[in-house]
Amino acid sequence: MGKVRQPRLTKPAATRSALRKNAATTDDGMPRKPSEPRYPNRAWFKRQLGGMDQKDLAKKIGKDPTHFSRLLSGERPISVNDVVKMANEKGWAVDEIIREFGYPELLHTTLPIKGKITADAKVWPVSSRKSEASSVQVSGYPKDSVAYVADMAGGSLAPYHGATFVLPGSADEKLPPSAFGRLVMVEVDDHLTPLLGVIGKGPQRHTLNLTLFGSDKVLTIKQVHYTAVVLAIVFA
Repeated sequence: MGKVRQPRLTKPAATRSALRKNAATTDDGMPRKPSEPRYPNRAWFKRQLGGMDQKDLAKKIGKDPTHFSRLLSGERPISVNDVVKMANEKGWAVDEIIREFGYPELLHTTLPIKGKITADAKVWPVSSRKSEASSVQVSGYPKDSVAYVADMAGGSLAPYHGATFVLPGSADEKLPPSAFGRLVMVEVDDHLTPLLGVIGKGPQRHTLNLTLFGSDKVLTIKQVHYTAVVLAIVFA
């Protein structure tokens, strides 16, 4: 599947289990010896830093410089959060970070389809009908990500029909500051289903605005129950 556009990433509430699990296997799926490290491409990393001190990047993504050095030497597995933070800080592509840090097996991932997104920006859980696809293949996203498929035939959002929205496998219970201005899936008061839109500051204190995806309609909300930032939109 090819990428249509990739919103800027934010910290997902994802566990580190996927990358740690993959560190236990070789690229062809064979068991990896516990003592066998990954071999990150240090030359690539140095070029991408462009003169920035390694310690400075470590601090910016919330890592101890010693711990970060161990990531670069392959002594410690890189986590999903590490990948996303570096992508945000330096503007690097997620799939390139994953590949150059020695995890090429993550580049072709089958994600479970958790639901569909309709033209009114509502997010519906996956149907129990067996005739519907239960998974989709994407490239460059962690295996604990999930997919939502756009069901938007007809209307102004018809070009999105069939597109896959990739999100973290679990959501933030609260609204992180970095979610403002991003495309997010949120559960809010007074709505039975989650909604897709962009979060902004509301007209009054302790309120928020949610601009619905593909629309000029703005909802004023008081409380967000959970938030998941869209990692990417990919097209078949």
